[in-house]
Parts: sequence; C-alpha cells; structure tokens
Amino acid sequence: MPKRTAECARQPKPKNKAEQLIYTTDKMLKDLGDKVPSEDKIAIENAMNNLRQAIDSNDTARINTASDALQQASYKLSQLLYEQASQSQAGPGGEQTSFGGETQQRTGGDDEGVIDAEFKAE
Repeated sequence: MPKRTAECARQPKPKNKAEQLIYTTDKMLKDLGDKVPSEDKIAIENAMNNLRQAIDSNDTARINTASDALQQASYKLSQLLYEQASQSQAGPGGEQTSFGGETQQRTGGDDEGVIDAEFKAE
C-alpha cells in the first residue's frame, strides 16, 4: 500500500470530514469571488484557519467544534451559490421548470407542431 494511502486509512473520520469541509468551503469562496460580502468572507476564512489548527492538533473534540463553527459560517455561501444558480438558469423572459433533474425554459410562444397524445405500452 502506498505511503499516502496508508496515512489516509489511519486518519480518524472527523479529520477527514473536516478536511473535506475546508476544501468545499474554499471552493465555494473561489466560485463566488467578489459576490461574498467582506464580513462574511473574513468570518469564513477565520473559521477555516481555526479548523486547520484543530486538525493539526489531532484533538477530535476541537475538530468537531471547529467543523461546526465553519459549517455555520458557510451557510451564507451555500445560499449565495443557490441564488446565483437560480438566476443563471431562469434567464430573461422565461419561467424555469424542472422535470426529473432536467431544467427546461418556458417562453410565451405558441405550441405549433406539438401533438398531444397518449401511449399504451403492450
């Protein structure tokens, strides 16, 4: 087993979860860029630094506490990402609808060429 894989296998789960939380939060910060208010960005960066220090200490209780703090601080990022995605999908002049994971645009045009039919499977 490669050395890195063996080290990862020995890491406790809270430490792995904390590292994943830092990664995803950092990615969200980068994706949103300047859209994040500065006070929120500072709070999130401080929480990430506290969690990194907790990971280095290998204290599970401290890691859990710092993870919870970062999770709470990053809720606003999730909300901003959701709003950004909603705005980009809805676009101008249309109503957004979602069917089975596929997003479709409805515009005010007529349904010329559309045939309404029923299908029976035998």
